[in-house]
Amino acid sequence: MLPGGQDTREDPDDVAQNDSSDYDLDDYSDLDSDAEQQESPYTLTLSWRPSTGFIDGYMIFHGPTPESATALLAITLETTVHYDPTLDLGLNTGDASCFRIKAYNAEGTSDFSDAVCFTYT
Repeated sequence: MLPGGQDTREDPDDVAQNDSSDYDLDDYSDLDSDAEQQESPYTLTLSWRPSTGFIDGYMIFHGPTPESATALLAITLETTVHYDPTLDLGLNTGDASCFRIKAYNAEGTSDFSDAVCFTYT
């Protein structure tokens, strides 16, 4: 269910499977250089194809290796999210970070997606 009780499920038995997602990591430097916070000059974009089944949302997990990417970073209805590697993820130059996704609905939670990893440079 979406916030407010809106039920948008079509097939509650179908939860995203590992092979139904792909990932795209892009970083770009178009942040305002006069920002008061110590922002990174990069934005990390994580995106995936929506599940073909009915989904209530996605859980995004991260960690330094594929196997340790179990720390819950966010729960979202979106299939694209943006993070500042320094402010949002606490990364320093040379740190590795991996991400995995789980889809969920009223019937349960999918397995982890395959991990996508990068090293912050």
